[in-house]
Amino acid sequence: TNSFHPKTTSTIVSKHNSLLLIKDLIDVMYDKTHLFLIQKVSEAEWLPDTQFWLNQAKGMVSPKYHKQKSFPFRVEQSYVIAISSLSYLLPAICMICVIERGNKWIDFIVYSMMSMVSLFGDYFYVNTQHLNGKLHLMDQWTATSAITLNFYKCYAFWDSHLDFIWIFGLSLPAFKLLQLSRQAQTMENWIFFHSIWHFWGSLICFVVVYNEWNFAYSKKYS
Repeated sequence: TNSFHPKTTSTIVSKHNSLLLIKDLIDVMYDKTHLFLIQKVSEAEWLPDTQFWLNQAKGMVSPKYHKQKSFPFRVEQSYVIAISSLSYLLPAICMICVIERGNKWIDFIVYSMMSMVSLFGDYFYVNTQHLNGKLHLMDQWTATSAITLNFYKCYAFWDSHLDFIWIFGLSLPAFKLLQLSRQAQTMENWIFFHSIWHFWGSLICFVVVYNEWNFAYSKKYS
């Protein structure tokens, strides 16, 4: 005997329509953000300078480099920095919830480690010198791993090279925010630029996860 459950069917249809609505809203935001970034990235002041990239290279080689860095103020713990560090968990959780491929746990681990290392380096042990240098060394490596993963996912799961270029353009202002946080002259400026750097990075990860889901969704229902 075949059974028919109208409530179950209506629930599935409702969820399907909700996903389509969310998809449409994100697509509109995508288009508007795309145009905004093309305008801003073309301006030189939104791009990090050569010295920034040299410092990045030094910071990935030795924890002593991080110990030698100093601000003209004492860096204190900030709840804003802690929350912004935890924002990387959003794309990590979305990865587990909406992506169906078997090796998605790799992405989850990379995003989660980036969040935890950032939290410990920029919040819990922000003034602990013997640990802070090592944590920031780990921070740069986990962030670089996430960036590499994101660009690979752009190549593997996106339909257009323009999308790859868009993520690249989105990343450049993020690095500029990191540079501005390192050049901060006050605690308030450091909190502002470094927290925005975290939020911006988590947004990039979220967009990459969304586009992978959108790619799989399009293939499944096309």
